[in-house]
Formats: sequence, C-alpha cells, structure tokens
Amino acid sequence: MPPPPGFNTVVLLKNPPPPPGLSVPVSKPPPGFAVIPSTKISEPVTTSLKEPKSCYRAYLIPENFQQRNIQLIQSIKEFLQSDESKFNKFKTHSGQFRQGLISAAQYYKSCRDLLGDNFKKIFNELLVLLPDTVKQQELLSAHNDFRIKEKQSSNKPKKNKKNVWQTDSSSDLDCSICPTCQQVLTLQDVVTHKALHLEDEEFPSLQAISRIIT
Repeated sequence: MPPPPGFNTVVLLKNPPPPPGLSVPVSKPPPGFAVIPSTKISEPVTTSLKEPKSCYRAYLIPENFQQRNIQLIQSIKEFLQSDESKFNKFKTHSGQFRQGLISAAQYYKSCRDLLGDNFKKIFNELLVLLPDTVKQQELLSAHNDFRIKEKQSSNKPKKNKKNVWQTDSSSDLDCSICPTCQQVLTLQDVVTHKALHLEDEEFPSLQAISRIIT
C-alpha cells in the first residue's frame, strides 16, 4: 500500500545535507593539522638519500647559527668602517635579494661594490648562513660566473674536478653542496648536516621540523 502523500518527502528531509562549512572539518582536518604531524616532509629526505630530489628545498640550521650571524654582521660593519648608510644599503639589498626584487648577480655586484676586496673574506659565511637553499644556489652561481670571467680575463686554465659533496672548483670556496637537499655548507658543517638528515629519517616528526627554516 503506498504511503500517504507527503510521507516520502518527510523521509527525504530527515537527513538533509549539512550546512555549508560544517562538512569541511568532517572530511579533512583544519589547515595546518595535516601538515605538522605529516611524514611527507621527511619522505623526500629518506628517498633522496639514494635518489636526490631537487624539489626538497628546506634549510637545516647549522650549528651556532645565531652566533655566527652576529659575528658576520660585526665583520661586515668593520669592513664598512661602521658607515651606517653603507650598512643600511647592504641590509636593503640583502632584503631585496631574499624577496626576489633583485637578481643574485645584482646582489653579488652590490656587495662587491660596497665591501671591495673584503667581500671575499665574508662571502663564504654569508652564503652558508643564507637560510634559503634556492637563494644559496643562485648566489653561488653568481659567484662562480664572476670567478669564471675573472679567470678567463687572466687566461688561467680551468679545472673540472668534481665531487658530490663539493662545489665547482671555480668557486674557490670552503663549502660543499648537500646532494640530498642542495644546501650549501661549510666543510665543517657537513658531518652535523648529514646527522640531521639521518635524524629526519629515523624520527620524521616535530624534531625534524623544529630544525627547519622554510
């Protein structure tokens, strides 16, 4: 016997779809909760130990990062003879480079113009303490391009010796490039940096994230 008129309508309306917005938290967690505990951050590290992935660009903080930054700033101020206007110019150009407003070549040239020959003395540390692996690579390329042109102008033979943990010999820097994440490091930082990757592999959680600057 068919139900009375309107009965089906009541049944259909007993379970109406939830109001807009309420269905989102049910289907997936709020923004952030899926990112922080997720092991996806460590997966590129684990797999890239065997097969490097250039897309993994997190910067792992080296030892004594804060202290070394302070020392670097002091050295720059000394080389600029405590000239506040020049130091402000240096800071401005550094910020513009970090924000992508000027190229690495422009930044490199501005630093050389400001610091002269003293730029060579601080460039290595300036490079490895730059907390952005992509910008590190850009700045390193700018330095290598300058060195190649300098060598060509002086007619010095090039060396093509390469190593997985060393930069191009034309850079003449005391630094290495991590084959896992492409971060530029001093030779002294290599051991501790490798340990951070191993720690990420074994404990891919907040311990690893706390050491990363994105």
